Amino acid sequence: MADTRTNRRRVTGLAWIFLIAAAAVLGVGVYAAVSHGSKPPTRPGSAVVYDRIAKLTDCGQLHHELDVASANHTRDLAAGNNSLAEIDFSYMTAAYDRLNAIDCS
Repeated sequence: MADTRTNRRRVTGLAWIFLIAAAAVLGVGVYAAVSHGSKPPTRPGSAVVYDRIAKLTDCGQLHHELDVASANHTRDLAAGNNSLAEIDFSYMTAAYDRLNAIDCS
């Protein structure tokens, strides 16, 4: 009978250790998700360009923004300016997203 109580205590003790460890891991995961999710993602380039694109409502002007960013992207890739090409691609994405948001074809 003493062995049964000892085994129950061990199992109970292990269960508590498991629960505490699981709670700690879960807590860290939730903290990481909340702390990383609280910052808006940063986009490369100028906030002024993103604001200008976001305010456009004319499909022609948005297509022009997309064309300019695309031409710059091609030029910068050919010149080996990968960091500038990344910015150009981000501007292209912003213009494309805005075109879709206001139902431009």
